[in-house]
Amino acid sequence: MKKITARHHSAQLFMMVISLMGWSLVVYALFHLPAIEKPFELLMLLSFIFICEHYPMPFRKGNSSLTFPIVFLADL
Repeated sequence: MKKITARHHSAQLFMMVISLMGWSLVVYALFHLPAIEKPFELLMLLSFIFICEHYPMPFRKGNSSLTFPIVFLADL
């Protein structure tokens, strides 16, 4: 029983370390963001994501929102 508890503790510690490294990378990236040069392109990108996610492309086995790259490349 102690062996399982030790594994559980080490797995939990490992996940905490990985999460801490990930969040520190996110914070670092947030402080080094460049200024947005072309806000119109960002607005178009967000609108295409919204359209493709809310109106997915139908397939035989369900729906897919993989149409986003095609729609975004059509704007370029």
